[in-house]
Amino acid sequence: MYLQLRPKDESNIGVLDLALSISDKTDKAMMMNNFGFGYGISMGDNVANMEFEVTDWDKALQMTLEIINNNNLLNNFIIGKRLYLS
Repeated sequence: MYLQLRPKDESNIGVLDLALSISDKTDKAMMMNNFGFGYGISMGDNVANMEFEVTDWDKALQMTLEIINNNNLLNNFIIGKRLYLS
């Protein structure tokens, strides 16, 4: 799962703090429910990218949307699937 946080009025430090908080909450919830785990986080210009390896897309997405919505950030996220092919 790929998450991109794009807040409207935050500095790079503010974006990083928000991303770390959301990433931590999501990672803990995924691991507790065996839906997956956090894979990495990277920063761009006022943008944070988070990746999670998931085992159940539908359940992981629903849980992630709840976490994002509970933090009033739903309009500040892009969520997508990232596929790795070997």
